[in-house]
Amino acid sequence: MGGDGNGAPASVESTNVAPTTGASSPSLDVDYMSYVSHELSAPLTAMRWSTALLQSAKMTKPLDPDQLKLADEIMVGVNRMSLLVDDIHESSWLERGKFADQPSPISLADVIANVQAKQQAAIDGKKLVFTVTIDPTLPPLTVRPSTITLVVQNLLSNAVKYTPAGGSVTVQVRIPTEAEAAKLGKPAAGCVLLSLADTGMGIPADQQQLVFSRFFRASNVREQDLEGTGLGLYIVSLGVKSMGGAIWFQSVEQQGSTFYVLLPLKNAADEVH
Repeated sequence: MGGDGNGAPASVESTNVAPTTGASSPSLDVDYMSYVSHELSAPLTAMRWSTALLQSAKMTKPLDPDQLKLADEIMVGVNRMSLLVDDIHESSWLERGKFADQPSPISLADVIANVQAKQQAAIDGKKLVFTVTIDPTLPPLTVRPSTITLVVQNLLSNAVKYTPAGGSVTVQVRIPTEAEAAKLGKPAAGCVLLSLADTGMGIPADQQQLVFSRFFRASNVREQDLEGTGLGLYIVSLGVKSMGGAIWFQSVEQQGSTFYVLLPLKNAADEVH
């Protein structure tokens, strides 16, 4: 999603992404964000159900077309706010290191298939060429299912969202090269490499160092007013870090980008949590 002036891919690595909390205490900032997301969840749910009722045909006096249009606009706003609250909640529990599940052997192929199923309507609607290639000899990955699902979900939804109609999204899972595995100081046989490539918008070269920052949205995305919170890749970076992995990407604006997630098959740090 971004490159140099000659169009060559730019590569940005993120193996240790820290929360960008400014001058405030990181723990207080995380606690505040967690509190805000929790307090907003209930009223947003009430607003969603109330608006859905207004939109339905179950009203004693159904809305006229103008009123229905207003209800639709309210629902769009509620859904965007709910997305932000969900992302804040997910990032806060990752920052706090509080997890709802324990590491267990899991098939990355199954995770990808489940996430793809949730994105299939968008993939079909944009007529994207969607390809998945997985090395069948790879052993199960021992990680927290919720965390790896969150990582794949955010990367795949971004790829689908920012790729224009008729474009392509390619997912690959393989054993890394020894040079790639060296990023974790491990042999290649002890790691797995997940990559997601798209032919999307790309990230401007002068903004790529900010990609894993909290609330970052590239200028070309903001100009098109595409829906998003700016927390997706921040959440991905936190999730990858919690699994003892590394993440980096290559990107050329207006050509697309490829994100790489390198994970140990078994993270020793997870054993002590």
